[in-house]
Amino acid sequence: MFTASAVAMGVGFGIVHPTAMAMAINRVEPFRRGAANGTIFSAFDLGIGLGSIFLGVLSKQVGLSYMYLTCSFIMVIPLILFYLKDAGEYTAVKQSSN
Repeated sequence: MFTASAVAMGVGFGIVHPTAMAMAINRVEPFRRGAANGTIFSAFDLGIGLGSIFLGVLSKQVGLSYMYLTCSFIMVIPLILFYLKDAGEYTAVKQSSN
């Protein structure tokens, strides 16, 4: 079970992370791409460090089930923001290339 979970996480991360990096870097001027890359990796590292502390405290207070439920809601927020803000731009680019 743990191996299957690790494989699913690895595949998901391997797809999502490079895609998100490319999308973020394409939104800045070429001379700012290094700064964008550094900002993304800093935010990623902070999220891992602070998220593990916060979620450890949360799991102790409410239990693992509610901690994972909280994580699932947290992960839905960027999807909603992407849909509301950026999805139209990527759909237009895809339709114009067809």
